[in-house]
Amino acid sequence: ISRYHVKKLLSNGGVAIIVPGGVSEVLKMEKEREVVYLRKRYGFVKIAIQTGAALMPAYAFGATRTYSWWRLGPPVMTKKLAERISKILLFAPIVFWGRFFGPCPRKGALVTVYGPPIEVKQTDEPMQEYVREVLDRFIEGMEKVYYENRDEFGYKDVELVIE
Repeated sequence: ISRYHVKKLLSNGGVAIIVPGGVSEVLKMEKEREVVYLRKRYGFVKIAIQTGAALMPAYAFGATRTYSWWRLGPPVMTKKLAERISKILLFAPIVFWGRFFGPCPRKGALVTVYGPPIEVKQTDEPMQEYVREVLDRFIEGMEKVYYENRDEFGYKDVELVIE
């Protein structure tokens, strides 16, 4: 969906669920930690500010356990080379499998936990400093949601890394 359509939807009072990590997040996944790629993702925050839409920090527990995966990178090639190849291809070459080594996800709970909304001041042309401030609050909210709920959903010893 385009930026235009998201802005139109939010301006009309609708709700948009955006997963901002994209290919970069796939390239940073690790099996022993939960990795979220957010620190350089300003676009969704800017759209929220331009439309006056609140941001809702959330975390989906169980999502990383529904599939096993293998992607380009060490030991086959350096992480940097894998990133360059992914940039050229416009996707992250990854092989994933679920139940019975097929495309169906493994059985298990998938629970999304939400934090309180982060209200923003509507501004058509927000200053980058304000966008950064709101993104920082969003990241803090996501960390809070994760760490307050991880024990309940079997992630007690799993760290959250936000890059």
